[in-house]
Amino acid sequence: FRSLDQWLKVRPSAAQLVELGILGRDQRFAVAREVIDRFLRAKAQEKEDELARIPPGNFVYSPQVLALLEGEASPTRLQELRSQRGNLSSRVEAASARWAQEAEACRASACSRRLPDASARVSQALTLLEAHRAAAGGSLAGVFDELHAFQRLLAKRRCLEDVVAMVEKTDRVREAAFAWAGAKSLPIADLEELLPLCARLPSRSRSVGLRRLRFVMEPLRLALAQELVTTLRSSGRWPLEAAAAANGAAGAAAEAAKARAIGLCVDLGRVQRAELELRRMEDAANGKAAQAGDIPWACQALASPLIARFRHHFCRPDSDLCRMDKPEWGFRYLVELASDHSGELERWLKEHPIQEDSASSSDSSSDFLTGLAVAIAGEARLFVRTRLPALVADAEAKSLLLHMMHHLVRFHTDICAVGGPDAGAAAFADFDANRLLVEATGKVEIESPASPSQPAGGGGGLLGVRLVKGLSKLASSAEEG
Repeated sequence: FRSLDQWLKVRPSAAQLVELGILGRDQRFAVAREVIDRFLRAKAQEKEDELARIPPGNFVYSPQVLALLEGEASPTRLQELRSQRGNLSSRVEAASARWAQEAEACRASACSRRLPDASARVSQALTLLEAHRAAAGGSLAGVFDELHAFQRLLAKRRCLEDVVAMVEKTDRVREAAFAWAGAKSLPIADLEELLPLCARLPSRSRSVGLRRLRFVMEPLRLALAQELVTTLRSSGRWPLEAAAAANGAAGAAAEAAKARAIGLCVDLGRVQRAELELRRMEDAANGKAAQAGDIPWACQALASPLIARFRHHFCRPDSDLCRMDKPEWGFRYLVELASDHSGELERWLKEHPIQEDSASSSDSSSDFLTGLAVAIAGEARLFVRTRLPALVADAEAKSLLLHMMHHLVRFHTDICAVGGPDAGAAAFADFDANRLLVEATGKVEIESPASPSQPAGGGGGLLGVRLVKGLSKLASSAEEG
């Protein structure tokens, strides 16, 4: 163009410039960025759903199981069920007869004439005192002193007998614990009798008895736990991975090992109840508050071979499964361990039920199943605790930290489905006490409870607030970086 006026007459409009792509590029870029972002988010969600989907099983049922599923029960199985029903009916009838007998005894005791009997006994005592005064030819002033002295002698004799019995029983328990000829040789009944026996002793003798009991308690626990682990290994069904590799043990031997394992779990429960009562008596003697109970020792022993296998796969540096960017592998393995072995343990308890006369009400199937899940959830807590310092110290590993925390929350949901809220609380126990962030960073990142009257235990609302606050803080810091 020769002049500006001519160019101004034919210059393109703003709409034409937008169509040519010279103007309005930011708006089109924003729209394209939004479309691409939605596409990538949808792909990521599909990938995450695919990873979370449970793969189809490949288990092949045996012909017997298929016959039961199709409704074809064998005559032998029906006969076994009839015999079990007959045994249960006889036990119910016997319990009903005992109940009626005890109720009649209670009614007779409540309806007895106490006052006439007491009056007759008082009259008999007065007659004896009058006979003594007539024989002695004096007053009865010294009789009461002699009676008090005789009562003191009787009390001293009973105390000495209790001291001798305490020494003999503790020696018997100690010799059996260190000799270790099997669980059947352990005098657990003597151990249970020692606690009320020590409670009747004077303070100094009671202190000696409690110390002798404390000395033998840990060897008893270790011996029973070791025998339980050996029995589980001989059953060929614990862990289940070893059972699949070895094709199981012989039928009769495996059933005997299962029954033996259940009996050892009951014995461990009896010893733990004795230890809890011993701890309560020690705390009362020292003026301390009573402490909460531990995970059942039987469940810890049941979980020990499972935890050893988990650490072999996911905690060795030379293992292909020990990866900082794949914590979900370990969490999923722990959930599968808890689910599969809880079902196996439930079958064992149905096949070999706990005898009523050898266990208290605390030894129930649900307690064993919950305790096993709690023990495995505790291993997940240690799994997170060992990884957290390295992830917090590395500024470039915040995405891995968020990834691990995300899968920890999912593990909490899965383990609660297996073992209930107690298992979930065990997995998040370190977050309740702020232990993880304190140990990793040296300072408290999430504020502690306002007062000791507001504890942070049990997986309640305070736990959720803390965890959400910590995750949001980590997410915001990652976005800023």
